[in-house]
Amino acid sequence: MHAEKNVSYLSILLIKKSNRHQQTKEKRRHGATGTQYSSAILFSGAYLVVGLIALLFTPIFSDTLYYWDWGRHLALGYYDDPPLIAYWLRLQTSLLGHSAYALQSLGLISTLLTGWIVYLTAYRLFNPRIAIKALALFELSNYVFTRLVLRTTYDNPQILLWTWATYLWCRYLQTKKIRYLYWTALASGLLLLAKYIGILWIISLLLFIGLTPKTRRLFTNPHFYGSALLVVLLFSPVIFWNATHTWASFAYQLAHGTGNNSAWFYGTGIYLRDLLLNSHLVLLLISYGILHDRKVLKCNADLRWLSIVTFFPLLFFLFTSIRNPVDSNWIIAYFSSAAILGAYYFEQWQLKKTYYGLLLIYIILIIHAIIQLPSDPRIMTARAANDYYVPEKDHWIIADDYKTARFLAFYLQGQPAIYTLCGKDQNQYQYWQTPLLTALQTPSIHSVIYFNSIGPNACLSHYLTHCQTLGIITPPPIQHRYQPKNYRLTAYRCQMKLD
Repeated sequence: MHAEKNVSYLSILLIKKSNRHQQTKEKRRHGATGTQYSSAILFSGAYLVVGLIALLFTPIFSDTLYYWDWGRHLALGYYDDPPLIAYWLRLQTSLLGHSAYALQSLGLISTLLTGWIVYLTAYRLFNPRIAIKALALFELSNYVFTRLVLRTTYDNPQILLWTWATYLWCRYLQTKKIRYLYWTALASGLLLLAKYIGILWIISLLLFIGLTPKTRRLFTNPHFYGSALLVVLLFSPVIFWNATHTWASFAYQLAHGTGNNSAWFYGTGIYLRDLLLNSHLVLLLISYGILHDRKVLKCNADLRWLSIVTFFPLLFFLFTSIRNPVDSNWIIAYFSSAAILGAYYFEQWQLKKTYYGLLLIYIILIIHAIIQLPSDPRIMTARAANDYYVPEKDHWIIADDYKTARFLAFYLQGQPAIYTLCGKDQNQYQYWQTPLLTALQTPSIHSVIYFNSIGPNACLSHYLTHCQTLGIITPPPIQHRYQPKNYRLTAYRCQMKLD
């Protein structure tokens, strides 16, 4: 009996020793508990300061103003894209006000959050050294800085949710806990509410499940279909909005993405050029690494998942570029997982000098981008339009298209409602015309101020009469490839034509 107690006591000691040994290995792998995030916190703090300073010299991006106006007209869907960016900007302006700086700061905040998810993903999968490298590769990329920090568009919530969904799926692969399956569904459903391109993440996931024997059994798991139902429920408001608006948003995106029919070598050439210029060495490095480590990918599900979610969207857009040029911002979401893979191979092959050299190139390109930030003539003309706008007199303000309307809505005194009536580029503004169309039916004379940037519009003659030219606003010429050339704005005061 005494001998059995000694054996039992010895077994307990061995188990405790084994647990301590395992904890020691984990600490060596992940670093000391109190200091494991210190480098990332210091880096993020410095990045925040630099970003806030850079935004002081950055003119607000035109699409930001368009989505801001969405936020003033909340809906289940919009003509151009899903609605998440509108609700995000509505929350942002409710907290920080309707200033250009408040709107721009959202891009910086979302990029910092995305960077932290990149860090946590690499930390969970590998070690702190790879994690901090991934964070730096992602946030110091001039591609990320110029597209996400200096702009606020639907790309910001898209890449944030894309990266979060990638992280949550990695957690499911590591733990096999059902709750991470539903968390992944939540993130991917919100991703679809951010941008339709989120469907590529879902297809990447299904490809991974189908190609991985150990996860293929999920197709027989009822929780897999429960999580799929959650995704559909989250996206259902957009489906409902489209169903009640002649499927306008879906049709617009299909035409926008596949409708130009340009020569295949033109679109594909531009796509490959932009891809290589924006990713620099990272894409070449991970492409070689994946080809070199094909056997490792077969037995390492984490690397296989990161590879699929990185390269499937790139290959998809390579195929679509044969028919239609691809905007460089369409593919930006891939860079979060590409940064993790790049950091992994930089560390795996001990390419320390190459890594720091690449970061130095990134920093130089960011500084150059900040120095070369151009003024936007549309901002100048929208501000100058206040010289002709009389709030007490001009009850209705009409612009020739949505591109002009978004600037007027933000920069005119009191940020009034702007309407469009004619032209093919009305986009979402065509759904906000009801008050104006109702006023056209009332038997009273209304004063209208009309701003035109593209020349006479014959269609408006059906609605307006007695138009007098108030003035032509011509900003100083700006020689920059990303800004409109010879831009000017003509102001008219008219009367509504009452039949």
